[in-house]
Amino acid sequence: MMKPLRFGYFFCAIYFTLLQAAFAKEPNSCPDCQNNWKEVTHTDQLPENIIHADDACYHSGYVQALIDMHFLDSCCQVIVENQTAYLFSLPTDDVTRNAIINLIKDLPFIHSVEICQASYQTCHHQGPHGKTSLPEQRSFCTKVCGKEAIWLPQNTILFSPLVADPRQATNSAGIRFNDEVLGKRVGSATFGGDFIFLRLFDISRFHGDMDIGLQGAVFSVFDLDHPEACMVNSDFFVAALCNFAVNKWSYRFRLWHLSSHLGDEFILANQLPPKKRYNRSDEAVDFFASFRYTPQIRVYGGIGYIISRDLTFPEDPLYFEGGIELRPFGLREDNLHAQPVFAMHFRFWEEHDFSIDQTYIVGMEWSKFQDVGRKVRAVLEYHQGFSHEGQFVREECDYYGFRLSYGF
Repeated sequence: MMKPLRFGYFFCAIYFTLLQAAFAKEPNSCPDCQNNWKEVTHTDQLPENIIHADDACYHSGYVQALIDMHFLDSCCQVIVENQTAYLFSLPTDDVTRNAIINLIKDLPFIHSVEICQASYQTCHHQGPHGKTSLPEQRSFCTKVCGKEAIWLPQNTILFSPLVADPRQATNSAGIRFNDEVLGKRVGSATFGGDFIFLRLFDISRFHGDMDIGLQGAVFSVFDLDHPEACMVNSDFFVAALCNFAVNKWSYRFRLWHLSSHLGDEFILANQLPPKKRYNRSDEAVDFFASFRYTPQIRVYGGIGYIISRDLTFPEDPLYFEGGIELRPFGLREDNLHAQPVFAMHFRFWEEHDFSIDQTYIVGMEWSKFQDVGRKVRAVLEYHQGFSHEGQFVREECDYYGFRLSYGF
């Protein structure tokens, strides 16, 4: 037990040392460094005449175009009068909601932002000051089961990925070292993500938003010490997905299937003695809850149960997972937002007698907007516990490595 704790303390010490060094810098110490410490903004490419224009309709159209370009999935609507932006139909998810508000607050011709509780259609007949700047109809939403909805949202998801989870469905490639199970040098590749078909708004008495879709991924590992870098194992994962978000909370429910397959070259290379293949095939359900304590701190946890498995590879069904994500500050260079990320993920599975299985990451992520949208991540990772690869899940595993990923 002391060994996992030592590694946890080690990663935490490195991370907070880096934070202290970063904050110790003087932002105005040299002119060349000023751009590295500018606050995150999105107004670099504003037309020169818009700042001094006093046409409310022009400002309304411009701000609405910005929202439609970056947050079309939200169905948010806006009008601008007297340098005040009035927002309608904001999403209840705090992450997307705050991103939209911050985008508008950053505009130099906007002095204040007001959140309107009335519907857009109501305010068409009577604007914020007794008049209207609104067209008769302005909505990308449709009606599904009596609720406002949008098909195939693309720019946002309601349940953010668990960035330290070794089994997060995303697009990534990495290298691991000193993996006692698979080899001294192991390449990993993942291809997948969330595919949302429908987003419903104002669901239940909590007035939250809901995503319905699929999650799928292929997880493959390769023995880089083999002359042909043979594929050791591939796991195929698919899940029916339902996400729900309201305020600081978000939830994820999945009904998932996983099947595991050893690589042909790996089997041929391990004939003496022959490597026996076991048919690991599972169906399970899990439920996760996430709470964003502040924009910088997120905690989450979940429970899962394997309801069906292949009898040639029986597994104990119950597992628990949880973790923490920290994003302490952000930097901007031109239109690219960057921020450090430190996260840890823990799993306790009945198959392992609920022993701790832990993963730590520290690195950077780059995106167009803070917290929302797709990101590029480059992280160092350390894993201690058990393997996550196919029929090797019962074997103890300890590795460190580097991973590059792209996704939400």
